[in-house]
This record gives sequence, C-alpha cells and structure tokens, in this order.
Amino acid sequence: MLRDDAQSIYRPGQVWGYKTRACDDQSYLIVVKVDAALDLTGIVHICIEGVKVKDPLTGQLEVKTIGHLPIAEESLSASVTELLGVTPHLPDFREGYETWRTEFENSRAGYFTAPVATCVEILAQAIEGAAPRSA
Repeated sequence: MLRDDAQSIYRPGQVWGYKTRACDDQSYLIVVKVDAALDLTGIVHICIEGVKVKDPLTGQLEVKTIGHLPIAEESLSASVTELLGVTPHLPDFREGYETWRTEFENSRAGYFTAPVATCVEILAQAIEGAAPRSA
C-alpha cells in the first residue's frame, strides 16, 4: 500500500542534476511523483533526460529518456548534486507509474536502491542487449 509522501524534500516538478555516468554529462532528472510505502520508505518516481544508450542495431549512441524510474529517497539523495529548477510541465509518466503501482501493490515490483547512475547503467545494458538475434 502506498500513500503520497508529504514529508519528503522532493516535490513533483523539481529538476535535479545528479552524479551521472561519464557519457551522460548533460543528463538531468525530474521528480514526477513521491510515495511512501507502509514501512515508511520514501519512493521517488523520476524521469531521466539525456541518457546515452548504444542502439543495438547500429551501434551508435542515441540520447534517450527513461520515462519512469522508482527509486528509494535515500538513494536519490546520495545521487543528486544540485536543484536546477522547477518545471510546471511534467513528462508523461502516468502509464509507467500506474503499471508499476499495480505490480508493487501485488508484490510483483519493487524500486531501485542503487545510485541513479547505476540504475541508468542497468537499464542501458538492458536496452543495448535487446537487439533481435539473427538465426
């Protein structure tokens, strides 16, 4: 069960710099939602802009957006570097969030507890490994 977390220092619309991977030096994140689990763990939902991922077909680096990433507030706090501003225009995260929330409430999904750059690396490797295999 989740509830909105009014005690968090994070608010939807905040734009943060974070400790990025070397190739993502222009990347930033946007807070889109903040929840608290029943165990009072703060879960911050973020969108990450400007992530460079190798296209599995061409091998070329492409700039991507990670539209929804749930992360423990403690892990996010260890990753952010500075508040860059606040935007009133949130990215479209609702579909990813609603899917995650349903799965989370049925104990079939969790949230990241690693630094943001590590989460990005994990997702980038998954995307890069998604190339169709030829027979």
